[in-house]
Amino acid sequence: MLIHDYLAYWADRCPDRVCVDDGDRTWTWARAHEQARRFASVLASLGVHDGDRIALLAKNRVDWAALYAGAFLVGAVPVPLNYRQAPAEWLHPLEDSGAVLIVSQELYRPGLDSMRPRLPALREWLTLDAAAPGWTELGPLLESASDAPVDHRIDPGHTLY
Repeated sequence: MLIHDYLAYWADRCPDRVCVDDGDRTWTWARAHEQARRFASVLASLGVHDGDRIALLAKNRVDWAALYAGAFLVGAVPVPLNYRQAPAEWLHPLEDSGAVLIVSQELYRPGLDSMRPRLPALREWLTLDAAAPGWTELGPLLESASDAPVDHRIDPGHTLY
């Protein structure tokens, strides 16, 4: 059973029970599963495939459930970055993983922007907050994305970075 299977399992059995709560927002199992499918749809539309790495940089928030599970639904490998590190310390995992996409909170954009020239593999820069030059806001992409299952072959070996 993979992460996205676990989310689907509980969304089917107890859709209205709390899955995640970050103090500001609460998502049920059904909501988390829907958002994961929408994120998977966004990733697929951006050309993210099985084995691709996607970087995630955000403080603890409900979105993590959907970002991780959605990545696994298309076979992508999440590369979590530690928000407590200095921006220069994010460079190694970004370069080493070959991440093709990053999702970040606004707070961390300046540090990431300073590294853009050294990260040519990163072709998509998504923000969890308001759009900025060079960044695409994830919210509207999720709202317009389908929550239908994404049809992709997934190699279970592509689950961790």
